[in-house]
Amino acid sequence: MKNTLNDNTLTLYPEGRIDTNNANQVEQEALAAVEANPGTDLVIDAENLKYISSAGLRVLMKLRKQSDKKLPVINVSPEVYEVFETTGFTELFDVKKVLREISVDGCEIIGRGSFGIVYRIDPETVVKVYQEGVNLEQLQEEKRCATTAFVHDLPTAIAYDTVKVGNSYGNVYELLNAVTVGKAVCDDNSRVEDLGRKMGRLLKKIHETEMEPGVLPRISDRLRARVDVIEERNHLSHEDAELMRQVLDAVPEKNTLVHGDFHEGNVMVQNGELLLIDLDSICVGNPFYDYISAYGLRKICTHGASDLSRLSLNLEPELIPVLDKYERQEFLGTDDPAVIDRYVQTMELFFDFRHIFVLSMENSNRSLTPESVERIKSTSVPAFREKAQELIETAKNIGNCDFA
Repeated sequence: MKNTLNDNTLTLYPEGRIDTNNANQVEQEALAAVEANPGTDLVIDAENLKYISSAGLRVLMKLRKQSDKKLPVINVSPEVYEVFETTGFTELFDVKKVLREISVDGCEIIGRGSFGIVYRIDPETVVKVYQEGVNLEQLQEEKRCATTAFVHDLPTAIAYDTVKVGNSYGNVYELLNAVTVGKAVCDDNSRVEDLGRKMGRLLKKIHETEMEPGVLPRISDRLRARVDVIEERNHLSHEDAELMRQVLDAVPEKNTLVHGDFHEGNVMVQNGELLLIDLDSICVGNPFYDYISAYGLRKICTHGASDLSRLSLNLEPELIPVLDKYERQEFLGTDDPAVIDRYVQTMELFFDFRHIFVLSMENSNRSLTPESVERIKSTSVPAFREKAQELIETAKNIGNCDFA
């Protein structure tokens, strides 16, 4: 049996069939390789394995005893994976199926999130293709978060397959004739009130969902990590970074769901109902973070960044204020101008604070040019510094985001 040793990892490559006729020979070769390389991590690459019987499975069990953790078995064909799944070996081993490869050349782009683009493959199917560098573990984490949201009664699309798209990975969803909220509104302006109110109700439902501690990461921890990145890149002085952390420390913690990137370009409409599809940013914390994120993106889109509006929100900029009005009324639970005005004033106060976090996406956001980085550093950073103490005091009273 062929084997390789790289970076203290011994990889075995079984081929063809492993059954009663050759199981003993395969076992001897595999154990000899393990004994010749003590202290290494063991991996089974099953790319060329066509069939495995119970005799072959017993060989793997003996190899598993050589490791103090689940033995990885990678590049498993669908046929061999079915044997593993039927026999319960997927619980005993870390089994990874070989990924189907697809192309999105010529496919319609129907949505964009923070870390990927959603393409329609055919009338029934879409694929969210992640940026290069996003690994399989991150895709699996999003699927786990989506399942968590789904079992908490949130309308969530669940990926049924993971694929390879060029040098990137993608999650595949069955979404018959679904489009983003932004596109649905652009296609039919008469739907703006209905979909705006549905967006508001969905956001409110997200924020009313209590989570058990430890199930999802905290948004405050994620944002602190982003401040660290911005400081390391010398986009913030240590003093300004400390002020950013003080604002985060001042916001009261909550155990409610926070979407992290809620907007019309990553919520789908199917048969008049909304479905969450972009959940790579979902976490727990104060709903306030969703509000300032959505407000900031919309302000940027309506103040000159019309291309960003069309790419990210799938919306023409002039439709944003109309949709925004109905959405706010729903999640605030009122159309009282005084309440809405207090909400807007608070969001405006925190705009520069929120805008600075964009700097942490310098290497992953293609629309963040060196010129826009310098613009944020020369405008939003000093503006934040000037009102930092006011932000800290305001943040302490955010509470349940009650603007009444």
